[in-house]
Amino acid sequence: MVILVILALIIWVMLHAIYDTTLEAKPEKAVPAFCVLAAIHLIILAVLIWETRVSRRGGQLRKTGLIIPGIILILMSMFLIDAAGTYLEHQPDMFSVAIILFFSAFCDMIAGIIMIMLPTRLLFQNH
Repeated sequence: MVILVILALIIWVMLHAIYDTTLEAKPEKAVPAFCVLAAIHLIILAVLIWETRVSRRGGQLRKTGLIIPGIILILMSMFLIDAAGTYLEHQPDMFSVAIILFFSAFCDMIAGIIMIMLPTRLLFQNH
């Protein structure tokens, strides 16, 4: 899900945000913000891959290695919902961007909840 969000932000949202011609549009502020969101998602993806590789080599899966990125993903989903609400007010050409942002926020929220719930499930499974 995190990979889908990264791809959606880079391929669809940033390209459309650059060419937004609405009077209220500020692409010079929107595009760097989406770049930062995509970079944070890439960092979270790297942390998840690292945690998975460590646990497969016989190491313990750390709870903080999943809970903290999960909380960050939930916060990112709130930022994406705010951005999607902003694009709903723009011209009809930007409705697709709003829909992609709402979908990305949904994916982030679900991934964050799963990442917070997973250590709890693993904790009770070991006892």
